[in-house]
Amino acid sequence: MSSTITGEQAARIDAAAAVLIERKRIERLATEARIKAELDALELVGCETEGSRSASTDSFKITTTGKIDRKLDEAAWFSISQQIPEAIRNLLVRYRPELVTRELRFVQSNEPHIYRLLSEAITAKPAKASVAVARIEQTQARAA
Repeated sequence: MSSTITGEQAARIDAAAAVLIERKRIERLATEARIKAELDALELVGCETEGSRSASTDSFKITTTGKIDRKLDEAAWFSISQQIPEAIRNLLVRYRPELVTRELRFVQSNEPHIYRLLSEAITAKPAKASVAVARIEQTQARAA
């Protein structure tokens, strides 16, 4: 839902949008400065490929931690998984049930008896709302 607002409320919305844009700019600059400081610390202390390393002074202790992200190629896993003993296979790979929201909404609308049963296993809570701000060019605003 979208509407064009005028008057005092429009001025308040414009002010809120301008503040939000400025705060995001400040946040971006702060993030860039923090990342630069982290890179400086990494250069000074060093970092293990995987694991941690520390350096201490009289005032500070800096610990760097190297990490390796590992992803399982599902197709490759299924092609080799039966060659790995089941006991080891079950330790290596974990499967988690994942709710398919689109299908859940369909069941909620079309199969209420199933949804009632399923709802016993679902926890739902409001997520953080998002806010997007787009600057409208004055030529567009006059045309509208």
